[in-house]
Amino acid sequence: MFFTLPYWEDHVLRHNLDVMHIEKNVVDNIIGILLNLDGKTKDNLKARQDLKDMGIRSGLHLEKVGNDQTRMPHACYHMNASEKDGFLQVLKNVRVPDGYSSNISRCVKLKERKISGMKSHDNHILMQQLFPIAIRGSLPPEVSRSLIDLSCFFREICSKVLNVEELGALEKRVAVTLCELEKIFPPSFFTVMVHLVMHLTSEAKVVGPVHYRWMYPIERYLSRLKSYVHNKTYLEGFVAEGYIVEECLTFCSCYFKSVETEFNRPVRNVEESMGAMVSITLDSNSWIQAHRYVLFNCEEITPFRDIHIAEIKASFPFHVTNDVIQKQHIEEFCSWFREYVMSMDASERNELSDKVRWFARYSDNEAKRFKRYVINGLKCRTKDFETTRKTQNSGVCIVTEGGATYYDVLIDIIELNYSDKY
Repeated sequence: MFFTLPYWEDHVLRHNLDVMHIEKNVVDNIIGILLNLDGKTKDNLKARQDLKDMGIRSGLHLEKVGNDQTRMPHACYHMNASEKDGFLQVLKNVRVPDGYSSNISRCVKLKERKISGMKSHDNHILMQQLFPIAIRGSLPPEVSRSLIDLSCFFREICSKVLNVEELGALEKRVAVTLCELEKIFPPSFFTVMVHLVMHLTSEAKVVGPVHYRWMYPIERYLSRLKSYVHNKTYLEGFVAEGYIVEECLTFCSCYFKSVETEFNRPVRNVEESMGAMVSITLDSNSWIQAHRYVLFNCEEITPFRDIHIAEIKASFPFHVTNDVIQKQHIEEFCSWFREYVMSMDASERNELSDKVRWFARYSDNEAKRFKRYVINGLKCRTKDFETTRKTQNSGVCIVTEGGATYYDVLIDIIELNYSDKY
């Protein structure tokens, strides 16, 4: 029918490839063949017989054992029992940030040595984030390298921002990756979905990022429509009635200000919500470190930092390195900032924001310690507090002014008090 349309020949993209289902099927193929799952692996007796009929990979051909039995030789992509345990143990023990994904560990069956019950988004997280970590110690380097390259491809093609020039290089890389996989896995592994991976980059060049055309939002909406059905005899009727009821309730909820609806429902992580609080007194060294961190991470203080750095440069009669300037700036800025603001005229000081004036007055040595805190929509927890939880929110990442990135974990959460507002 589509080919009879007069504008069909002018369509640049006639069929949209769904990255969600392609990624899911690729992950299913990989997990099935690596763990040798019954009924799901692509490496079975028929696949080995195909190798013999095609006259390729003689080392993987079926071998006769006795009169009526055959044996499948070990392949490089097969895991033994200990390697499977190591691979699954990584997935079983992994803890991701709150709200990042579902609890993937519930899908891992250590006794049966298999993975089952994963949703599409679980496959998405597994392919792009967890696979490169889990398979490193369980597969030979030539096998894990190709699978990691495939994982990197999906992570790049699902990026929020795509560069046309980078897509051209990515298209060449994925072609090489698929060729490397063809040297490793049997032909039965390469179903239609695996071959479609090659076309994702050329499609992205035409229509852009995949987030605007994959099936995740549509699948969620179809799940809502399915929830309306209570009798499979009248599918269409239940869907139609349920849709009308929801439309009416949505319209009416706009006029109920005192009732919690989808329009005024609070967010999941309530801002500045916290757990138990303990009052503490900071020593001078800890206080100056905390105060310096506050000043150096406030945008309103940046102009004052520039003034201080300029004064330091002018104070040296000869040229000094930037490291010397930054070291002196870090050591002296807190006291200099206080003196600089306090030396202003009353009219000049009134032009400053309340936050700048309060920061110049210093905070109390009395502080509050928490084990969990929500700030900027993010939930933070200390390392000790989340030992019994399935998620982890103690990881922190800091990018220095020089561009270096440091990773660590939260030991304490300290709140300074400059005023009732800050």
